[in-house]
Amino acid sequence: MEVTRVTVVPSDKLIIVNGQALRFDFELVEGHEHMHALQWDGVSQTGHIEFEDDYNQSLDASLYEEEVAPYVTAWQAEKDRLDAEAAAAEAEYNSLPNVKARKLAELNSGLSAARSDSKASINSSVGFAINADDTANTNIAGLITYMESTGTETTSFMGFDNTLHDVTLQDLKTMQTELAVWGQALYAYKWQIRSQIDAAQTKEEVDAIDIDYSQAKDIYASMVEAA
Repeated sequence: MEVTRVTVVPSDKLIIVNGQALRFDFELVEGHEHMHALQWDGVSQTGHIEFEDDYNQSLDASLYEEEVAPYVTAWQAEKDRLDAEAAAAEAEYNSLPNVKARKLAELNSGLSAARSDSKASINSSVGFAINADDTANTNIAGLITYMESTGTETTSFMGFDNTLHDVTLQDLKTMQTELAVWGQALYAYKWQIRSQIDAAQTKEEVDAIDIDYSQAKDIYASMVEAA
């Protein structure tokens, strides 16, 4: 490595080589116990040491190996240690079990998001699109309970497009069943993707798996058709 500039500040546990600063514990060269700072210019092959008593010692190429090189060696050893730690951490992060774990976490969070997505909808057989999130399911269940307990024959229901519709108890039960099927379609999609993750043999294969819960609509359509 070509050394163009070196700065050493012992009080800050600081060595800077070629503009890259590292802070760590390092041994001082003998005679540098009261050194405030060292500066070395590798281009001009000159530098100086500033001591705490304001005395400055000039440096030239003949003094580099004795006065400057030990700090460069210490800096390089620390840099190599840090680089090795970073490489090990990256290797651990990118290990197949960890890559799969992150993808599975993404799959689980995607399911939660899909179930709470207020923009999700399905086309109900009662004649209009309805919201397909957990809140819609709760609302429909509440309306069914209300109508059954009061004997109400029809009630107003807000469709996905914010249009009110008159619906019967049977309409609500139909929508409830359809939402249950939609929920099963979401889980079927999750199991499908989880199987792909389990079967993947490399990080690249896991990374290539795309998680898109909107694809559950195809599964839902197949379930409705088979019913």
